[in-house]
Amino acid sequence: MLFISISDNQRRDAPDLNYAATIYNGIDTDHFDFGDKAENYLFYSGRITPTKGVKEAVQVAIQSKRRLLIAGSLSKTDYWYFDEHIKPFLNDKILFLGMLDKEQLVKYYKKASALLMPIQWQEPFGLSMVEANACGTPVIAFRRGSVSEIIQDGKNGYIVDNSAEMILVLKKLSQIKRVNCHNHTLKFFTQT
Repeated sequence: MLFISISDNQRRDAPDLNYAATIYNGIDTDHFDFGDKAENYLFYSGRITPTKGVKEAVQVAIQSKRRLLIAGSLSKTDYWYFDEHIKPFLNDKILFLGMLDKEQLVKYYKKASALLMPIQWQEPFGLSMVEANACGTPVIAFRRGSVSEIIQDGKNGYIVDNSAEMILVLKKLSQIKRVNCHNHTLKFFTQT
């Protein structure tokens, strides 16, 4: 029996399986409009759960005095996390948008200064990184899971080791050309 992994990192937990290939998740880039002009906000898109690092994204926004828009689903098992680590910090600068449909999500992706991905686990593939890049938005992500397979540091985003480094690279976002983010997705992460 042969196996296909969605990232090389996914093989870490089962290195002895007989892998035929790694095939990255792809997106239909026709559904992700390119935005060449960013507005002054950071964006988080994903499940509202401890492993995704939403709490860390909120703290980065607070410490950097930046606006943060949070989009994602919230399950009943994670209400405690939301109530303790997210809700107390919601205000006119940190907004929880809830679960967005694809059209709304793209609208926020393509205008964000950056997508924050302070993941807290070895995520095998973070699709939101690819979606943001398709819209021209750079990604700032913690060095975990498949991040280094998706992000080329300094080209389509930045790979950092902690929140302090995440705050520091916010000052370097202007060095990333949004078209490079878009082209990176077209080259490596399409469905075709």
